[in-house]
Amino acid sequence: MDVLNRFLAWVEQSGFLTPVVGLTGPRVNLYADDVVLFVVPTESDLLAIKAALGIFGLASDLFSNLDKSVVTPMHCSN
Repeated sequence: MDVLNRFLAWVEQSGFLTPVVGLTGPRVNLYADDVVLFVVPTESDLLAIKAALGIFGLASDLFSNLDKSVVTPMHCSN
């Protein structure tokens, strides 16, 4: 999971993700086999995360099951 954390940090540092306004902690939180990501809900950011998880899956043979994933909007307007 450390590799995934570093890869997602690289994705963010490379400018593929929009900065999350007001986020004071890490964007990625890992616990056992669970991942919590804080992402700006734009199509480009969501596609970047999906691509990053796909690349990680190809490299590690650990794939995300998007059917079991949950998206929870926080502080979003209608």
